[in-house]
Amino acid sequence: SAALHPSNPIKMFATTRDEELRRRHPKTHWSWKHCWTFRELLGMDNNPDSGSSTIDWLILSTYVIDFDYLLREIPEVLSIPHVVIVYGLSDNSPQQWKDLATGDVDALRLDPSDFPETSANPLSSHFPWGCHHSKFALVGYASGQRLRVV
Repeated sequence: SAALHPSNPIKMFATTRDEELRRRHPKTHWSWKHCWTFRELLGMDNNPDSGSSTIDWLILSTYVIDFDYLLREIPEVLSIPHVVIVYGLSDNSPQQWKDLATGDVDALRLDPSDFPETSANPLSSHFPWGCHHSKFALVGYASGQRLRVV
């Protein structure tokens, strides 16, 4: 699909509404060319530049994560051999996901405002105003890897 070709490298996030419009207007809605769904972002749905749809490892980094949304949107995440999620806040626990996963799963909460040299703040000092706020997906395939900055 030309819509997901690397010659169109900058994409917006396709919302649930965009996905609904895509179903009603196959291949004609503007989001086909300018947006990726979360699954497309990871290379799971017809993304020709991923080289493979089988993910060998995944690193997700975000400030706020909804583990329930992640499982709902991408249930295949449970079968990825190695997954690391780095996050700052979450309203729900990664424990259910860890219990269901067949591979290695590590969810690391980072908060620079926590006490120094703890699991949430490995730094030697703390920053009362700071937070972990980077958003990216690093996806590993047998054929290579892809970095997606969100």
